[in-house]
Amino acid sequence: MTHKKISIIVPVYNSETFLNILVEAIDIEKKRNNWNLELILIDDGSKDLSFNKIKELADSYSYIKGIKLSRNFGHQIAVKTGLTHCSGDYVAIIDDDLQDPPSLLPHFFSFLDSGYDVAYGVRKKRKESFLKKLSYSSFYKILKKISNTEIQIDSGDFCVMKKIVVENMLKVQEKKSIS
Repeated sequence: MTHKKISIIVPVYNSETFLNILVEAIDIEKKRNNWNLELILIDDGSKDLSFNKIKELADSYSYIKGIKLSRNFGHQIAVKTGLTHCSGDYVAIIDDDLQDPPSLLPHFFSFLDSGYDVAYGVRKKRKESFLKKLSYSSFYKILKKISNTEIQIDSGDFCVMKKIVVENMLKVQEKKSIS
């Protein structure tokens, strides 16, 4: 991989007990791949001491930026916040629970190096309960029937993209109708 700046965005919610493990796994990849890294941890209104843990980790790892949202706005707002504050040439979004292993990121980045603008992962197995798996499956099947956009089942948020994609995503403003 060329020496691009890498931003990894991680929405965090009630994760104080395992953030160390996540950061250690990312740090291993940083060292292994010689990344110029920016790790953005966004606390999405956690009820535990996640933001204290983020501050502690930022003191130990100079490449960590911590952002605390005033309350729980939800996963997508946390991701958008990270996208707004990242500066990398390549940007990755991963979950905080290690279901999306950081060790796969170099493979994803290789797709960007070869000319793709976006690469994403599709889960083969989910750790959730049967009922939650059924809900996800039903959601994607219904979405496929009512939408013109093809969305891969179980693609989740585990993806990497070039900076130009992030810039274009941020240009798209959601519109609210006022009646």
